[in-house]
Amino acid sequence: EKVYEAPNKKITLNRNHCDSKNRFELKFIWRYFPMYLNIAFMAPINVIIITKKAVMFEINLFAFSINFMV
Repeated sequence: EKVYEAPNKKITLNRNHCDSKNRFELKFIWRYFPMYLNIAFMAPINVIIITKKAVMFEINLFAFSINFMV
């Protein structure tokens, strides 16, 4: 019984970790989104596109670092 207990626990832990990571990432996005929206609102069209790309890169980088932190 104990042989099969460990992998099941590991899988459950991994699934919970993924859920909490996504929740934290979403919280981060909605916390800083108004700031980026304000920058985009004050800028011309071509700068908005660059800002959006920069924001997405920053969010991806943040999620990547969280992956190692947790």
